[in-house]
Amino acid sequence: MEGPTRLGTYITAALRQFVATYKPDVVLLQEVESCDLVARALPDWSCVGSVVPEHVESNLPNVVLGNVILYSTRLFIGSTPNRVLTTGYREAARRTDKSGKSLFDHHGEECSWAEYNGCKNPFADMPSATSVKLFLRDGEWAAAVRDMFPAGLRAVSVHLFAGGRHGGLSEAGKARRRRFQLRSLMALVDHWNAQDAAGSRGASVPVTIYAGDFNTRRKHELQEIAAPAEDYGMRLWCPADGGWCDNTLSKHKTHKAGTLDHVTIDVRRESAAASPFLGRANVLRQPISGRGRGGSDHDPLFVQLKPSPGGARPPTRQVPPVLSDDSFPSLGG
Repeated sequence: MEGPTRLGTYITAALRQFVATYKPDVVLLQEVESCDLVARALPDWSCVGSVVPEHVESNLPNVVLGNVILYSTRLFIGSTPNRVLTTGYREAARRTDKSGKSLFDHHGEECSWAEYNGCKNPFADMPSATSVKLFLRDGEWAAAVRDMFPAGLRAVSVHLFAGGRHGGLSEAGKARRRRFQLRSLMALVDHWNAQDAAGSRGASVPVTIYAGDFNTRRKHELQEIAAPAEDYGMRLWCPADGGWCDNTLSKHKTHKAGTLDHVTIDVRRESAAASPFLGRANVLRQPISGRGRGGSDHDPLFVQLKPSPGGARPPTRQVPPVLSDDSFPSLGG
């Protein structure tokens, strides 16, 4: 095993090389315990730490659950980091969505993964997530970009259920738990937006970017997982795939198991016939570590956004596939 000094040197060099080459504005890193390894790597950047408690990480010597968010302080002013730690789901889980149901109602209807942790405690299936609200600094952005984010943006680092070690749980059951987890995060953000709008007399809400490891192996799986967005007054756009997440096949394989990683954007226009965003994406090659391999089994997904002059118009919405076991013929139980 590589020692902490050697590992820290590799991570620092890799981050500096990535930022110098690709010039990102926001970086979401998966499977990082804390900001200690990355916070000093980049001057003029800030790090939002993991929401996974230290004692949980210490009990899993071969697994890291946390993640962190890095953002350029030259471009953004950060606000309300890791809001989930101060608000939780107590109120958000009881609010009804546009379908007239709460998270408790949806959990009662959708939970089919009792073999994992039972279905009696809905809160056990509502994930925490690293997040931060970012306001665009004056004088650093073109007017067209500022128009895209009039109330700033919120980055939510997603790491949905994998379930690889739970052989008794069907692949469809794992996918349904992932869908409920993403629904929970959308409900939580919707609750935050309502709180913020009430506190600012109805001002517009930030655009939310949900990005990270969705653990969606097959190209069609994100369609069904993204479908609940309409219950929260929006639709998810997948800029890397060039369409709405609920009817676009995932195009970027970031892991040998499939299309696991995504960047999605909530679009809250009155008419979601067009998106204000255009995107370009690449799966990047990782720097080689001292052990002669890349640093992670997931390859980084790099997404660039720009304003869309006329609105990108995807195909007419289609019914997402049903998450049955037949949806996963190559994965088995």
